Amino acid sequence: MEHRSSCVFIRKIPWSIECDEKGRIARAIWSHAFRQILGYHDALDFPDQLDAWSELLHPEDKDRVMTLLFETAADKTNTTKFSVEYRLRLKNGQ
Repeated sequence: MEHRSSCVFIRKIPWSIECDEKGRIARAIWSHAFRQILGYHDALDFPDQLDAWSELLHPEDKDRVMTLLFETAADKTNTTKFSVEYRLRLKNGQ
């Protein structure tokens, strides 16, 4: 029997990244719904910081996801889209 871990597919749960005029990420904004899916309650236990999210990325996904995120943020033509599948560790460790 094959063991599979549980997965949650997050498609339209809002979160956003604000960039400065040079395309550098200045701030991350996580919605309440996004926090809840991951098992967090508010900005006190999951702050509006990029590291709060990036530290939860699966090690096999992290480099690829972060590279695309930074490329998307730096793209002033808005042609690079951040559409990527990745895994996150939940608050309970799963």
